[in-house]
Amino acid sequence: SQDAPERVADFQHPYVATTVKGYFFEWAARPAVAELFRKAVEAHTKGRLELYLQTLAAPARRKPGVRGVTPTPKIGRPARGAPVSALLMDERAHRHRATTAAPVVSVLDENGQIRKFWNGPKEQTPPAVLSDEDWTVIRELYSTLDGGIRQASDFEPFLQDKLGLSKYMSEVILGQLRRIGSLMDDQPVPAEIFAAWWSSRIRLGDAESNFFHVVKDQSSGCIVADDLRPFMWAVVHRHPGLEILDQSVELKESYLDTVLCRIFYFCDRFDSKRIHLRDLRQTRPSLVECWRKLDEHDDINDARDYFCYLHFHIILCKFRELVGDGDTLLDRDRLMMYNGFSFSHRCVDRIFSEEARKFTSPIPGTMSFEDFAHLIMSDEDKTTETSLRFWFKIVDLDGDGFLCIHDVRWFFEEQLGRANSMGEVVVPLHSYFEQLHDMLRPASPGKIALRDFMKYPRMASAFFSMLVSLNKLFEIESQDLFSLKRQASRFNDWDMFCQQEHERMLANQGEEGATEEY
Repeated sequence: SQDAPERVADFQHPYVATTVKGYFFEWAARPAVAELFRKAVEAHTKGRLELYLQTLAAPARRKPGVRGVTPTPKIGRPARGAPVSALLMDERAHRHRATTAAPVVSVLDENGQIRKFWNGPKEQTPPAVLSDEDWTVIRELYSTLDGGIRQASDFEPFLQDKLGLSKYMSEVILGQLRRIGSLMDDQPVPAEIFAAWWSSRIRLGDAESNFFHVVKDQSSGCIVADDLRPFMWAVVHRHPGLEILDQSVELKESYLDTVLCRIFYFCDRFDSKRIHLRDLRQTRPSLVECWRKLDEHDDINDARDYFCYLHFHIILCKFRELVGDGDTLLDRDRLMMYNGFSFSHRCVDRIFSEEARKFTSPIPGTMSFEDFAHLIMSDEDKTTETSLRFWFKIVDLDGDGFLCIHDVRWFFEEQLGRANSMGEVVVPLHSYFEQLHDMLRPASPGKIALRDFMKYPRMASAFFSMLVSLNKLFEIESQDLFSLKRQASRFNDWDMFCQQEHERMLANQGEEGATEEY
């Protein structure tokens, strides 16, 4: 049709593409469809995929019916105009399938990789009608108050003990309560308003669900960055370990942006800019647990996973070393200087092609501070799932979802030339690739998928570092890939990097101070 190009353009929009992808995964998670995928994968491993697809494409022969036996209905909704009884029967059958099917199914994602989806009951929102237990807990709270909640500190212990939330969320929650009841700042919050707030957000004994429904917008089904900002500002203003940020508003905003970047780096593995409840439940380290631990530590650096000021300081200093004073964007030439010109030209070209991750910078050809924070975390710790996905897309030149020898050779050629120009001898590429192939044992010989790297993240980290960073290549030359496979992940590479950088900065400051004193 004439409007077909317009419809294709609509599907290229990020939001539309993400929505359609979500619908696809929901359809693919159905038991019958998942069974088709499972059989297709099994046929592919046996080299019979084409035969299996021909079988599916062939017209089905109608089997003779047996008197008194009703044929099994096909999956799908009744046709338009079907009687109400048919709709009810289909709904009952759908509910029966949902309750009797296995709760976790495996399907193929857009890269041809197996992903597991929850096929059990969908995450339920808190009930609109409060239970007797809910009312008992609310009465216990108000029995200790004089006329209602007047300030945030009145119910901070309640948030910690009963709801599993941090005390630093109390001020924002108090604002939510006053908006619900249209109350002035000096008016106490009565129990009825608190119960109304509770009914749409709280489930006793489920801290992740409470955090999710308290933070997100009530009209949305996910958390976005703007939902987290008021809660983060409360931490910035109140936590005793962040008084150093009072130097400037710009420093506070940079810290807030860094923490948000780290939160979405781990919780939003597919870079959709959204966090769902299942992401909060699956992400390790747990965001809800780390937020709650802020109550226990006056030193913010003890909360290493998301809120650590030291980690933010390292990222900010590295960024300022490259962009200089007064600039807020990083171009290709300045990124080449990172870590002593460690990145190869081809690696930087792939990064700025934005094939692996779209930049948030408003100016094409430049990286924002958030983009740099994402890159440095991915470079210094390549054992995380987000990092492995990023570097896999960087090296996968043709975007077919597999790494072949020609993908790897294109990166290794430049690394080999740089090493030879420095008089260094590097092990040939085929030796590396053969060792990697033998250890990972991919399903398709000569084609390594992302799921293969996920099995041994530390070995995958060494492999990608060897292809994109010259400094890391020289470090890996003295190691054995087999030892990396057996090495336990006892240490967090990111924590070790930040600690080493912190010590280096302290040493440099000491030398500068000694020079000035002299």
